[in-house]
Amino acid sequence: VELHWSEPSKGLFKSYDKLKCYKVLYRSLHDSHGTWESRVLEGTRTNTAIHGLSPATEYIFKVQAGSSDHHFGKDSKESDVIMTNHIIPGCPGKPRSMKIGDTYVQLQWTKPVENVEHVEYYVVFYCSLDERTRKWKIYDNSASEEITVTGLTPDTRYSFKVQANSKSVSGKESVTSDVIQTLVPIPGKPGQPEAVSVTHNSVTLKWAK
Repeated sequence: VELHWSEPSKGLFKSYDKLKCYKVLYRSLHDSHGTWESRVLEGTRTNTAIHGLSPATEYIFKVQAGSSDHHFGKDSKESDVIMTNHIIPGCPGKPRSMKIGDTYVQLQWTKPVENVEHVEYYVVFYCSLDERTRKWKIYDNSASEEITVTGLTPDTRYSFKVQANSKSVSGKESVTSDVIQTLVPIPGKPGQPEAVSVTHNSVTLKWAK
């Protein structure tokens, strides 16, 4: 968080001419104990960046002016509530097919390089390239880096992509997969042939579909 504040007036800080530092105090509104943490800034500049805060967390800040011997005056007015940003998961690897059937495709992809520790699950998208209107649809979520997409149309071209999500924010989508075409369905096993009629040089057969 980058903070800015105004210098104290002489009425509020009696040793204004001896102003040598500031103390920035801050606390998380998620902390049930309400503990204030602080950092002392040497010099008279009226801005600083506070690092090491928790992501997606609400904080309030206040400032004290200090003398050279680190005696500090009264607190400033508390800041408005400031919420730190969510950490966005990085981009997963490009999905690739591991196994293809007539109505399913088994996919795998690699974990994001950035912020992988914040990935809670993946969202898998698919798009039929043979439909008149191409539209990306959500298939399902996956807790791991693989999924089998079922219920597809045989002999149809598809594209897939994956998005890594944290508990509270959606991450970046992967590169779209290469075009993957489902297989032409193989006919099932017919029933056992039975002879209907037999002559000296022919046999008439029947069987179930």
